[in-house]
Amino acid sequence: MLNRASEHLERILTEFAPFPKWGDDAWNRLPEECRKYLIGLAEQSADGVIPVLRATMYMEYKRNGNRSRYEAAYFERRDRLIFLMMGECIEGKGRFIDPIIDLLWAVCEETSWVIPAHNTRMSGEDSDALPDFEEDAPYLDLFSAETGAVLSWVYYFLGERLAQESPLLPKRIEREIHRKVLVPFLKYDNMWWMGFNRKRKVNNWNPWINSNVLVAFLLMEKDPEARIAGAKKAARSAQRFLDGYHPDGGCDEGPSYFAAAGASLLDLLETFYDATGGQFDVFGEPLIANMADYIRHVHIGQGYCVNFADAPSRLRNLPAGLLIRIGKHTNNPELVRFARGLYQDGLARMPWVLQGGHRWMLYRALKSIFSFSEEDLKPDSSAVESSHYFPGIQVAAARTTGGLFFAAKGGHNDESHNHNDVGSYVVYANAEPCIVDAGVGRYSKKTFSSERYTIWAMQSGYHNTAIINGFDQPAGEEYAAHSASFEETDGRKSFTVNIEKAYPTEAGLTGYRRELILDEAANTLTLTDRVDLSECREATVLPLMCYSEPELLPGKAVINGITLHYDPAQFIAAVEEVSLDDPENPITCWEKDTLYRLLLTRTEKSASDEWTLRYTVN
Repeated sequence: MLNRASEHLERILTEFAPFPKWGDDAWNRLPEECRKYLIGLAEQSADGVIPVLRATMYMEYKRNGNRSRYEAAYFERRDRLIFLMMGECIEGKGRFIDPIIDLLWAVCEETSWVIPAHNTRMSGEDSDALPDFEEDAPYLDLFSAETGAVLSWVYYFLGERLAQESPLLPKRIEREIHRKVLVPFLKYDNMWWMGFNRKRKVNNWNPWINSNVLVAFLLMEKDPEARIAGAKKAARSAQRFLDGYHPDGGCDEGPSYFAAAGASLLDLLETFYDATGGQFDVFGEPLIANMADYIRHVHIGQGYCVNFADAPSRLRNLPAGLLIRIGKHTNNPELVRFARGLYQDGLARMPWVLQGGHRWMLYRALKSIFSFSEEDLKPDSSAVESSHYFPGIQVAAARTTGGLFFAAKGGHNDESHNHNDVGSYVVYANAEPCIVDAGVGRYSKKTFSSERYTIWAMQSGYHNTAIINGFDQPAGEEYAAHSASFEETDGRKSFTVNIEKAYPTEAGLTGYRRELILDEAANTLTLTDRVDLSECREATVLPLMCYSEPELLPGKAVINGITLHYDPAQFIAAVEEVSLDDPENPITCWEKDTLYRLLLTRTEKSASDEWTLRYTVN
């Protein structure tokens, strides 16, 4: 798809000047709220000492796994530079130029733009605790690519103005972007995220980096041949990302990574579209339309989302402006209505609020600022779909008009940002959480290491699965679901999946079929498990992660808006608190300190077993 479109770049790549530069009156025509807000951020950023990036702070990740102290100072530098740049473009009086020069020079003087957690040597040798300053073409990670894009925008908007202070300022930007971004991107094919090594899957790194690198080539590369080569390589690499997607457009990294994965791919496509006068256009492809629509289908309500994989419970800063534009590109009025509803419901910030997650995706933000319309804030009823199924990633979501919602998954245990959760599900009532996925804690060195599954939130025993013969599900692509299906008939929506292969051989499973049926008329959700074992040595346990403390009654558990009904002759119920305040892995997305783990333990040991759980709305 992208390879075909990129074949004609030599003929159609035009001068890339998508936004007005410093001094253009278009900045004065932005909404007054936007102008005041960004000038206020610039004023706050103009004062204060530039954060120091000490070598020993960089070394902390290698020494003790801490990545946050260095990153906090690193990110603050770039935040302030962006705010100052935007404030100066809007005001145009020159009062932010000196703080811009200071921050710009500080960022240019950084030995590496790669953060400690991503420090890698292109030579293939083990990395040191410090970045290798001797490499002529260093490694390129998420934030070195983003830094390159940020400085490219500073150069684009303010380069001529900065040259009035010193011609060395724009020259320094050119030098550092070429050395740290453009040259390594063209020189190497072996950075894993590029996707040219078919043995390793790519994830959000691919479009996230490629979208920023493309901006840097379009704005900074003076050599036409190198500029076209960079654009073509970004397209070839991004195609590898698309190759890993199923036609349904489902994001196996979970909804929180949509903004960096699918949405970054949309950024790349929008950049190509604009840079070629609309001739590089693949928005008519069904896969692209489905990728854009993914986030709408996993939104539960009130910001809650189907948070499988590394995802928080709520998404508060969805890219509404991008979704509106892509909804128009893909002729999807429901996506446009959904995105406008995000503004109305407070689930998307105004496009000029450049704070929070993914704040450096500047092309996206600038497009949203300059394309913003008051029309996007007008109330617009959005019909909520009653169900959706992603057969590729085996995720189903469905709701009743009575307010009962469930989502369930099959998949496998080597998905990107994987949790061992094949067969897990969540239940909400009137958009309030009941049976939940705990989510993910603050990232540390352990999160992406061989110790990942020592973290409780990654383990199947802390998802809504089952413990069979004392065994949880292991990690690995071979531990997978099969025969997943989703059907709708006569007001009933059913998801069925076989998950015996998600467990180790030692568990002795010969069959495990899970079925969830949502009944519109009865407003109930029924789960039925059928389990066959070669031998039952330990009683099966069903762990259920609960948002609130279950109130246990005979054969019932009342959980924040729903009642779980079970056969007391089949199960013994017990409840334990699960602290979210782990010093190594705190989980903050629930805005509370505790979840609860309801453990339903079978009263009998049987090699052939079946049980039913039923959920009703209180």
